[in-house]
Amino acid sequence: MHQSPQNSFQRQSNTQLKASSLTLTALTNGTMEPGVQFTVPFTLRSNGTAGSYTIRSRDDRGFITSAPSSLLLDSGRSAHGSVQLKAPGSTPSGTDVTLTIEAESPSGGDFNYVVLRLTVLNQDFSRPVCQVESVSSNCSMNCSESRWELSANLTDGNGTGIQRVSLRLGDGTLDTTTSLGEGGVNITIATYNASCCSPNVELVAVDAVGNVGTCFHSIRAIPTPAPRPTSSATAPSSATALSSATALSSATAPSSATAPSSATALWSATAPSSATAPSSATALRSATALRVLLLLISPALLAGLQA
Repeated sequence: MHQSPQNSFQRQSNTQLKASSLTLTALTNGTMEPGVQFTVPFTLRSNGTAGSYTIRSRDDRGFITSAPSSLLLDSGRSAHGSVQLKAPGSTPSGTDVTLTIEAESPSGGDFNYVVLRLTVLNQDFSRPVCQVESVSSNCSMNCSESRWELSANLTDGNGTGIQRVSLRLGDGTLDTTTSLGEGGVNITIATYNASCCSPNVELVAVDAVGNVGTCFHSIRAIPTPAPRPTSSATAPSSATALSSATALSSATAPSSATAPSSATALWSATAPSSATAPSSATALRSATALRVLLLLISPALLAGLQA
């Protein structure tokens, strides 16, 4: 009790505190994943009046996607509900979320609430996987006249999913399509087409949380065989000329075994025997003819020996 400035006495009313008959509990591991639906189950129990209890849910990040607005509850019984939250895939790992769930009795005279601290953590640490499915090329040494094409499948398994595919290396064109594979896995099909003058390509795939996977491929040109040189119709090769020369020498030059015999035979044919000695003039003519014959035979004999 206190005295006012007007010298009148006033009594301050007592504030009455009463324990709520509502019990609100929520169980959760407190860890959310970016891009993944997260459920917070809760239980409401009342020892008071039966009826429809008002439920209000809010969070400081705006991640709530669904929550009940009321629960029907019998006196002394429990009712169950859940709040759904989803953090965007781009939410930085380590982001904190404060979730508040409130319950109010049908008459509005009883009230209770629960506060939860949640954390967004990136659970996807696997990079996308690239698998080359086919390569079609017909590249020659003249690269500007031909093209090649590559097809690859890119997947992120059970991760957050591939967000974009780009070229790190290569001057060709890149097209992507998405299909559903076995087990409901999303497959990104990348098709690359380029000139054979750009023989290397590297694809880069990034998932929703920033994990990066790459895919590299290179082709080689198929060399074109050079045409064989054709020999001239009038100019024989050196081997042919040598063979012809050898054959000519063999045909015209007597062998060393036969040349002396021929000379001896010629000598025997021209040289008179001692029994019939010719005159000096006849002997001189015979000797001169023999020397001339030997001079003609010697070059051919030498050529045959060298061959």
